[in-house]
Amino acid sequence: MCFSKWYSITVCEVSRVLPHEGFCPEIKQKFHKPNIPTTICTVHPKPPDPPDVVDVEICESSRLLPNKWCPKRIIESFEVGTEPTETCSQHKEPTVWRQVCSHSGNLINGQCPFYENKEFPESQAPTAVCDIHIPVPADKTLIIYGLMGLFDDARFIRRENGTWMLDRAALTNHITAIRKAGANALRAFAWSTGGPRPDGKLSQFQPFVLAGDAWILGAFNDYYFPILRDAAKVINGCGLKLIFDYLNNCEVQSGVNAYSPFFHNGQNVNGFYDPAGYGYVKGFMLKAFDALAGLIVMHSFGNEMKDRAAIELFRHTFVPLKQERNIPSETLNFGGMLERVPWDPVTENYSGPTNVQDLIRGGPFEEAFGEAEKFKAWRNVHGCGARMEIGSEHHQAVTWLARKPPAFNIGPVIISDDGEGNGNSQCDWVWYGNTKQVRPSPEQWAATVKATMERAQNFSFEHCAKALDNEACQCATFRAMKKAVDESV
Repeated sequence: MCFSKWYSITVCEVSRVLPHEGFCPEIKQKFHKPNIPTTICTVHPKPPDPPDVVDVEICESSRLLPNKWCPKRIIESFEVGTEPTETCSQHKEPTVWRQVCSHSGNLINGQCPFYENKEFPESQAPTAVCDIHIPVPADKTLIIYGLMGLFDDARFIRRENGTWMLDRAALTNHITAIRKAGANALRAFAWSTGGPRPDGKLSQFQPFVLAGDAWILGAFNDYYFPILRDAAKVINGCGLKLIFDYLNNCEVQSGVNAYSPFFHNGQNVNGFYDPAGYGYVKGFMLKAFDALAGLIVMHSFGNEMKDRAAIELFRHTFVPLKQERNIPSETLNFGGMLERVPWDPVTENYSGPTNVQDLIRGGPFEEAFGEAEKFKAWRNVHGCGARMEIGSEHHQAVTWLARKPPAFNIGPVIISDDGEGNGNSQCDWVWYGNTKQVRPSPEQWAATVKATMERAQNFSFEHCAKALDNEACQCATFRAMKKAVDESV
């Protein structure tokens, strides 16, 4: 076959087929048309296309994506898919230390009872100041929340896995609500002998050590006094003065003393009125006072100490407590139920025996500290609040105790509805067997406050709720009491 025409084709010098341009050594070669190569050189294969790349700003030291605190950044190229996706964790936001309230989490305000030094990222550091804790006001008239069973109230103090603990948050929340309603003080017993006892005497929050089935008077539990102080700090931090009852006369009653350390002990003491127990009572008082040192506390001899044996008990315990700790008389309280005496329509007064609290004042207290001092201490009168008619506890108390100096100097008086069960509250009541005990309503308390303060300004007022778990009911009463006080001052 004859081909007349030649074609000059560029081919790979080695394989003599079409070259990979730029990769094969090339030459020109003449081919007749049927012989022109159509395949591409496989001796010198074309390398793969270069990968796609992306320029990324990175932290110079960590080589990760920078955050706003990375000190130096650079631009670097990465093959697509290999560029960093995580943010630098080496450089972090500067931190600052702040003292914050353990309850609110805000900056402390000088009244916060518990706080902590805490480290924050600079942008997250709190700037607001705690508005929960406030100073205890120096009010002349006290509006007292009678939470006598505080140290027996499982909402706030309970035994968990064998260890006693104080629920500061729960106590703070509750007291803050009561304070916002108008209360400025809180009264509590040192311990309570009532309430449920799922673990028998182990369920009793007590200062004294329990050995078997009897307490050891004079031997103290490690947990009691720190919890006492912490509870008092919470109360003060929420703006309330603590009124602390060292003793409770109700404990003497046979139906209540099953959990009394002074009736069930290994020292053969038969109640705190037993002279054999005076030293143990005084020892506890000194220990408790020291635990409360530096806090805003009114020290109360005891709740309803109306037994005449209280006079000698006071002489041998509370008098030396005041002497040894140099306690101001203005921070002391002793009183309770007035001894009921008949109304004399001729003299328009009550006549009858002198009360135990007056015998204490005019006896061991005045003997030890002088007449002027006895009028500085507070007295507490119970069974009041609902009725002001002639013959009622309240009328007797106001008639006796509202006489003004210089004719008669009685000092500050607390009128309490502790023991008052004839009120008409719709929400504050409890059944004792077949008897319904009802506290005064907000309206009754408002009328009582106004009527009392019209007679004299040396009165303060205490509400002891029966419906302990009905906070709204309690707050309504304190709002009415506070409004009446403000309108009467």
